Parts: sequence; structure tokens; C-alpha cells
Amino acid sequence: VALGGPRDDRNLRLTVNHNEILAFASDDVVIAATLEHPGYEQQLFNVELWRDGEKLQTIETTPDGTDGAVPGLPGAELPGAVVHFKVQAPAQGEAAYTLKTPAQPGEADASDNQQTIYVRAIGDRVRVLMVEAQPGWDSKFLVQSLKRSRRVDLTALYRLNAKRQLAVIASRGEEQRLENQDLFPRTAEAMDQYDVII
Repeated sequence: VALGGPRDDRNLRLTVNHNEILAFASDDVVIAATLEHPGYEQQLFNVELWRDGEKLQTIETTPDGTDGAVPGLPGAELPGAVVHFKVQAPAQGEAAYTLKTPAQPGEADASDNQQTIYVRAIGDRVRVLMVEAQPGWDSKFLVQSLKRSRRVDLTALYRLNAKRQLAVIASRGEEQRLENQDLFPRTAEAMDQYDVII
């Protein structure tokens, strides 16, 4: 004996790769989301960008389209309709953006029709500490790459052997090399001087 009637499994669902984006202060940032559409035929849907109760932008898209998408940006590889919104990172602190797609008649679950993404400013420079014993090719390549960025203050520490240490400090295109000085941070306060530790 069959119980119950036909089930309506139609549903719109917004998904994002990350709910947090780190960016330099006041830089342009792209927020990407994918609109999945189980059970819906080809039709137009709106995806809205909100901040502080104000609707900033709307993108109209089809479930299998990529209206608003920019090739090569995060999210472009996901199935469904990929949308991209360009916003500006705050000068400091964080900004909360909410992506919404309005509920459709007969939709099974409207609770997954929105996502909140936090865009956090990390100042205008990133302080990076890299620690390694003998430098390998991969770390040499990484150090050279970081040194070329004018937005990275790099401290690379090498323990070449029990008695020999080398520190490479690079900032704003200038480089300094120090030998046999123990610059490794040994307290939480010293570690907190860096944004990234490798």
C-alpha cells in the first residue's frame, strides 16, 4: 500500500566557495555564488546582493547559465548558474554582504536561498614569516615571488646548520640579510606581528 502523495522536490539553493574573503583595504573584491536549481525548468531567476538592509545589485540568470560570470574568477568552475558581484573591501574591519534569491511558488525549502559573506580588510600590506631549515627550490621560488610584491613585508628565516642561521628581510623593494642572529619569534606576542606564517 503506497502512503502519501507526490512530493515536490523543487528547490533553489545558493552556495559559495567561502564565507570569508580577505582583501587589502579598499581593493576591489569579487563575490561569487552558484545558484543550484533541482526540479526547476529553464526560467529566469534573480540573485540579489544586500548590505545593511539595502539591496545593492540584482543579477538575472537562468539555472544553467552564467549571466554575470567572469571567466577565470572563483566559482566559474561550479555547476549551475554562477554569478559574480564586484564590491569594494572596507578601509578597515569587515563588511557583511548577503546574497539572496527570492523563494519560488512550491519551493521545498527556502532556508538555503541566501548566503552571508564577510569581506575583511587586512590593511594595505601583509606581514609574512617563512621558516625553513635548508632552503629548497620550492621555498626559493616562493620567497622570490613574495619579494616581488610591494604589498608583502617578508621575513624568511633559515637554520642552515646548528651554528649558522640566515634571515632575509624584504620590504618595499629593499632587502636586508642578517647572519647568526636568532630572529625566530618565541612568544605569542612576537608571532602576532605576522599575518601569515609559513
